[in-house]
Amino acid sequence: MLGQWQRLDRRNFLVLAACASITRLDAFSSDFWNKKDPSEWTGAEIDQLTNKSPWAKAVTASAASTARSPMGIPGMGGGGMGGGMGGGRRSGGGAAPGPSYQAIVRWESAKPILDALKAPLPEGFTNHYVISVGGIPLDAGSRARSQSQDDNSSDQDKLDRLKSATLLAPKDKRDLQPGIVLQQPAGYGNVYFGFAKDLVTLRPEDKEVTFTTQFGSVPVKTKFYLKDMLYHGELAV
Repeated sequence: MLGQWQRLDRRNFLVLAACASITRLDAFSSDFWNKKDPSEWTGAEIDQLTNKSPWAKAVTASAASTARSPMGIPGMGGGGMGGGMGGGRRSGGGAAPGPSYQAIVRWESAKPILDALKAPLPEGFTNHYVISVGGIPLDAGSRARSQSQDDNSSDQDKLDRLKSATLLAPKDKRDLQPGIVLQQPAGYGNVYFGFAKDLVTLRPEDKEVTFTTQFGSVPVKTKFYLKDMLYHGELAV
């Protein structure tokens, strides 16, 4: 009887694994970008390509929770005054959830994205892998903290901090930091990160690349799967 259950469990596991694989394949099974000329792409197809495709990832990014007192004052959650004196009950202030943002992380230098948007990369990004993040303000999460220097710093200061907090990490290859970071349009647009191509050459057999950054107190992380990023038979990055 035990052997029968073990066989059933193994069979169920294999079915679930197969379903997971099929689900991922189905996500990009209608790869119109390899079947149609860009001039034939519909508005809906362009929207899919630039927001949910091998080159564009939807990411939910959240700031860390902030401890609060019952009066809503950050940093005073926990035992309260009674707990500090040793005789009172602990208060139940708990932690306030940080703000959450819906972002799009997109590989802007990829040929299908360039064909879809019909616009060149910003000046200075030639010979770079270019990834953009849209939907998150430069000072994201600052409202979840007390007033800080971040809130008063210039946009360029915030971009410089983004630059130092950003990595492009190919599997089994050296990590890259961006040589260029800018906001396009300046002041309210997407943030573009440029990684020099002459430092690392990406190939389909590298399998995956992880992109990480941090806007204020909001971390952003996503993976791109290189074997899915083929455009007319060639890796498009």
